[in-house]
Amino acid sequence: MKDAIVALNQIQQDGVIEKYAIGGAIGATFYIEALNTEDVDVFVFLLPVPGSFLISLTPIYDALRALGGQIRGEHIVIGQWPIQILAAEPGLVSDALERSIEVPYENEQTHVFTAEHLCAIALKTGRSKDYLRVTNFIDQEAVDVPLLNAMVEHYSLEDKLTQVSNWPTQIHPIAAQEWVEWFGSKPLSTSLELLGNERRQVLYVAGDGIILDCDAAYVVCPQPEEVSVAVGEFLRLSNEGQLER
Repeated sequence: MKDAIVALNQIQQDGVIEKYAIGGAIGATFYIEALNTEDVDVFVFLLPVPGSFLISLTPIYDALRALGGQIRGEHIVIGQWPIQILAAEPGLVSDALERSIEVPYENEQTHVFTAEHLCAIALKTGRSKDYLRVTNFIDQEAVDVPLLNAMVEHYSLEDKLTQVSNWPTQIHPIAAQEWVEWFGSKPLSTSLELLGNERRQVLYVAGDGIILDCDAAYVVCPQPEEVSVAVGEFLRLSNEGQLER
């Protein structure tokens, strides 16, 4: 797969793509023992065609073909690996691409979805092999289950969990700092957003990366200047009875 990674890095460097990351079954092999490998799913943010508002995969395939790739159906084969270029649709997949991590591969650097995003996408896709992949992640302790559970709730995938045979019956709430790192900053102009339900502590996000936990009464704030404003808003809503489970 090294040839494919070299080619992808090259077209990124050339400005053909803004960012890419490997997902799917091949992405999973960066975390768990290899299953039956398939084609390489490469997710990208599509850029408009120069001089147009349209977006197209054609410039990407043309650039990869110029580097030795061969078109075969919906794939482009580089070395021995069939590559499928997929646009990152808004929502879960777009978030997965945005938060993908850089990893080494045979003296090259590439990007891959996090284990939690790979599992969440597998749940959303919902095929038997996808549920099996989530099961394997859990069996091999290769995924942060509390963080994955937070993603499941955020993207309303709870109904998929019945298909995962080893899904834990009890999951501890994730640390507040993890919410900061995962959700990033939120403008203070938005109302406090309730994250959570009866299965874990209630977390409130306000300001630029501030976490307010009503139950544990603590604040995590990477930007101290926002604390007084956020706490004031928190107390106001609490006094008005607007913060409820």
